[in-house]
Amino acid sequence: MISEKETVTMTKPSKWKELSSPITMRGVTFKNRMMRSGMYEGMATERGMVTADLESWIARQAAGGAGCIFPGYSNVALPRCMPFQTGSYSDSHIPGLKKLADIIHSYGAVAGLQLAAAGRQANPNLFFSDAEAVMGPSAMGPSPMYAAACREMTEAEIWKAIEDTAAAAVRAKKAGFDVVLPNAAHGYLLAQFLSPHTNKRTDAWGGSPEKRFKFFDEVFRAVRKAVGPDMLVWTKISVDEPWDDGINLDEARIFIPEVAKLVDAIEISGGTIVDNVFMMTRGEIPIGTLKKGIGSSVGGISAGLIDALYGMRDSVKFEEAYWYKHAVALKPLCGDTPLILTGGHKYPATMNQIVKEGTADMLSLARVLAAEPNFPNEVLEGREDPGKCSNCNKCLVEVVLGNKLRCFLPDPGYSFN
Repeated sequence: MISEKETVTMTKPSKWKELSSPITMRGVTFKNRMMRSGMYEGMATERGMVTADLESWIARQAAGGAGCIFPGYSNVALPRCMPFQTGSYSDSHIPGLKKLADIIHSYGAVAGLQLAAAGRQANPNLFFSDAEAVMGPSAMGPSPMYAAACREMTEAEIWKAIEDTAAAAVRAKKAGFDVVLPNAAHGYLLAQFLSPHTNKRTDAWGGSPEKRFKFFDEVFRAVRKAVGPDMLVWTKISVDEPWDDGINLDEARIFIPEVAKLVDAIEISGGTIVDNVFMMTRGEIPIGTLKKGIGSSVGGISAGLIDALYGMRDSVKFEEAYWYKHAVALKPLCGDTPLILTGGHKYPATMNQIVKEGTADMLSLARVLAAEPNFPNEVLEGREDPGKCSNCNKCLVEVVLGNKLRCFLPDPGYSFN
């Protein structure tokens, strides 16, 4: 665990005072208010083992100066959502995860691990056995991306999912991570139970906001019991989804006060992986790159989906700090629990202002760090120019298609093969 005396000390005051200031949670001190979000890298083995490529990538990200580094989200159980996804579902993953935590700590950053279960977002083309299934809170038709129907989980399977997440959290602790973050955003299993669009159950696990919250409550109580009182437990939660009957700001206002009682920090986001991932990322929809997926292992990328995506372009245009208004509405409901804001952070002056005014306690960065890993260091040194990321989203689509994460700018800020 990182102690205050181990954090990197600035040699001169930063132009961006609030952004460069430390923050302490549950005895863990973060050297500044920037964190590397759990952006999926696609660099593990098929069985989820950490590779030299992934170690190199995380080292480059950690060297960039952010106060907290999350490797891309890890799957707590099979089946998987993505190929080459880092695993946390087996004790065999612990040694590789420890390498990542040690690398992050070596740069004076706090190490976090994001945990997720695929649920209805599982890709049947990636199953290892017939024992795996696409399942979620309720039965649903084929998803747009993977063209896979989802069956309803049994009571036993729900409790097994809770146990899987708690077990993965213990593995993260054993590997030396300071923070564990079960992901309740982006359409993963926790979000599926929260959302009225994906949870149509009428038993104890659905039918009202309180019952839809039960799965989240049980998961986080199990995680806290498993990791003990000292480890930081955060969540990432969706505050908007691409359906009229999905999670929206009104739904988020119901959940956030209850979430704040269970976690040490709340990162807000939105969108889903298999329905409209561009709601999550904003920016361009790289149609040409997506067409590579037609006929590949991502079976749902069809000509019909491509046509539908053309109609989404205006609704997912990039804008600076695009979840900011949600943070303004939800921060007062968090009590003393810090709020972390992701989405569209490129401009240092705006980033500093968001922290200064108290709308968010930390800012989460992803694509901008794929383009320029050293961006946090440069911001701390007084950089005023925005990050170079063009929001082309080719990096996002390429990893969905099974390729390694990389930036497609002609002069990305790193050297990586």
